[in-house]
Amino acid sequence: MSHTRSTHGSAGRRNPERDRVLYVERDAALQQSFARCLGRRGLAVDAASSRHEALELLGRRAYPVIVTDLQLVDGDGLTFATELRSRQPDASVIITTGGDVEQRASDDLLDAASCYLKKPWTDLELAQAVVGARQSYVDRRSLHASPEPSRRHRVLLLDDQASDTVRLLAQLERSGACSEIKCCQTLTHAKSVLRERTFDAVLIGVVRHEGEPGTGIAQLTSAAPDAALFLLTDHEPEACSTLGASHYLVPRAAAGETWHSALRQGIERKHQERKLTYVAHHDPLTHLLNHGAFSEKVDAAIAASQATHTFCAVMHFNVRGFRALNETHGADAGDTVLCEVGRRIQASIREEDAVGRLGGDEFGVLLAQVDDAVVCARIAQRILDITYLPVLLRDDVQLLVRGSVGIAVSPQSGQAAEALLRAADAAMRKAKVQGIDYLVDEPPKPKARAPKRAG
Repeated sequence: MSHTRSTHGSAGRRNPERDRVLYVERDAALQQSFARCLGRRGLAVDAASSRHEALELLGRRAYPVIVTDLQLVDGDGLTFATELRSRQPDASVIITTGGDVEQRASDDLLDAASCYLKKPWTDLELAQAVVGARQSYVDRRSLHASPEPSRRHRVLLLDDQASDTVRLLAQLERSGACSEIKCCQTLTHAKSVLRERTFDAVLIGVVRHEGEPGTGIAQLTSAAPDAALFLLTDHEPEACSTLGASHYLVPRAAAGETWHSALRQGIERKHQERKLTYVAHHDPLTHLLNHGAFSEKVDAAIAASQATHTFCAVMHFNVRGFRALNETHGADAGDTVLCEVGRRIQASIREEDAVGRLGGDEFGVLLAQVDDAVVCARIAQRILDITYLPVLLRDDVQLLVRGSVGIAVSPQSGQAAEALLRAADAAMRKAKVQGIDYLVDEPPKPKARAPKRAG
């Protein structure tokens, strides 16, 4: 098996699950070539020579992308790809084949896999397919993370009084509203669980010796921002709201139907709040951060870098010749290019970084912590390389997308989002005029004061 990793400088930190790909192929030389190509793009590869080996790996880990050949030692890739749908439904499956191009017309193939890759593939074709499939996985996971009001819910119960906990558990189980109930007796334990798993609702009972109730609720809100918080109390609703809980329940008065209705309504309201927040902060076409939300991220990153005496940077990415592309191929083709470019940039950065659509054909990339401008230039080149891969339009038309990047590093180029974005935009425009791919903003050095004349 081949394991390869890549990060940006000393601060690089990415999601290990999203960065790993499973490749099922009996040819060892192809396995090595596959791993080398994806390793250069920061993706690790687990290689399996047969369906049996692949199933062993699938039993230990979830993969965002699974690439399998049609011809396996112990079966065929099409049947295996269909099997994968039940084992790992969120995974994006790519089938490689040396068969005819017409194979893509097969309904079975299209149903089983997100796309196919014809042998012999080039590094560009492979990277484009895997990056696109990986982003599709991320999109599906984010959609599945949104709670559906109609289903049974995952609930965490925080209460340190044994008798109350037993009674509350009995009420929850009788309500039929919960698919899972996790009990914690301390705030510290609850926060630890919430860091590792997601819950639809957190029910807060009596927690002794851990500070004021409002402080504990604030900590739980921070640990589980997407969960509906219910305070279990006999107090009036107004008193509960002052503590920061979004909902309250009176356990002694709650029957099974009341529990079910209250949980459903509270979780549904939280779900609607999340949808409204998402719409307010994201671009409707690319689903990246919009200009305002991206600027907020930049300001937060600048403040964090000032506190830790580190650097952060902003890149301004512009798609070259976008107006001509729209005129030649139409607005739908332009939208396809923008979405694909956004997906590729998003897939090439770390968890702590961010991408936003600044408007039109321009994107912003935030590098939350970097060592210096040299690291920024290296990341800029990697983004330019991955966006230069062909974009497939309808009727098999392929476009090569070129970009120009301007880079501004804080604090040298600015200590607020507006100043840093303005500097990055100016550097991008200079790069276009000079005919180069990227340019780092270099603020003018302050003039030295002339020495005073004697006498």
